[in-house]
Amino acid sequence: MDRPYGLVPFADLLNHRSRSDLRTCDWSFEEETRSFVIRTGGSRLQKGEEVCLSYGLHANSKYLGSYGFALEDNRRHDGASPDVAHVHLFGGDSHDPSARDGRYSALAIGDREAAEALLSALRLSVATAAEGRAMVSHAREAASGRTHAHGGERGPPPAATSVCSLPFSPRNERASMTVLRQSVVAAIGRYETTLEEDEGLYGEGKLLAFSRHRNAVLVRAGEKHVLRHWKTLCDAALTFLDDVAIEKMDWEGYCKVLDATLGRVVSIAL
Repeated sequence: MDRPYGLVPFADLLNHRSRSDLRTCDWSFEEETRSFVIRTGGSRLQKGEEVCLSYGLHANSKYLGSYGFALEDNRRHDGASPDVAHVHLFGGDSHDPSARDGRYSALAIGDREAAEALLSALRLSVATAAEGRAMVSHAREAASGRTHAHGGERGPPPAATSVCSLPFSPRNERASMTVLRQSVVAAIGRYETTLEEDEGLYGEGKLLAFSRHRNAVLVRAGEKHVLRHWKTLCDAALTFLDDVAIEKMDWEGYCKVLDATLGRVVSIAL
């Protein structure tokens, strides 16, 4: 059953807790009875104790848009933030931040699959004609090998998000990281306040609790954390590529460092 996000009568009276040791019940949708069911599980509620459940692990923009609240410390159990930010990368009007028709790409921290897909498309977009042909050829050979191993026939051409998930060459990688950094810096510049100013607003209690203003500040602060992480990543990548150019660092070393960074669930930005 396709269940869109939204408020459920009575269930929306229960507050959200992400950590399993803090929530006192769980919910599920039972197909047989077509019922939304809340159970306390193995916990024994005391008289007067708050009943709370998990609304799921989402970006603050999702919490606010679907449930009407935002979290000050929106982190998973492993310390990662599920917040996302959007940057303009591929065509269209870069001065229209409200556009969401495929011209903007989502960035997150710790989502390796999404990061590799975005970088793959970016590497292909800045590739020379020769690089593009080589990327597609390599991707087809890899896909063909997997297909033949399972006794299948050759499939369709690979998607842009899977053509070049690994760094291709120093020239192509520098061009990719330069475009990504420019896009991230442009996204940061669209905000009227800095991350530090936002943190000062809600950290010092200057905003009314649960107010729409406070929720909006929390959402944009989460987006800025993500953008700062990616700016730091691009800056580091370009520095390492400088080292590759003067043979202070080898190409394989760069690839290993980038791979390890994409796997981090906690921001590398200070």
